[in-house]
Amino acid sequence: MLSEGKTEDEIIDFFAVTYGERSTGDPRDKLKAYLIPVVAILLGAALLVSALRAWRKPLVTESASPKRSRVEPGRNEAKSIPQDEYIAKLEEELKKRK
Repeated sequence: MLSEGKTEDEIIDFFAVTYGERSTGDPRDKLKAYLIPVVAILLGAALLVSALRAWRKPLVTESASPKRSRVEPGRNEAKSIPQDEYIAKLEEELKKRK
């Protein structure tokens, strides 16, 4: 084609029309071609960081304290005392572990 007197741009256009734009190896819209992957990687990294932070953060749970009564309506209050003692002992053991 060069021997026929065609310029490089004409040859590139011929290949783009005949075989598709991928055959040129150079995207026509360079801004989109180079910007979209960068934006996708940054969004993925931000999503990953936020997911890891949420995963690390402990969930807020209600701790059972000995002061609160765990008596259910209609039950004898004497049954809740051993459970409160058990919780107090459990919390005491957990404090020793730290």
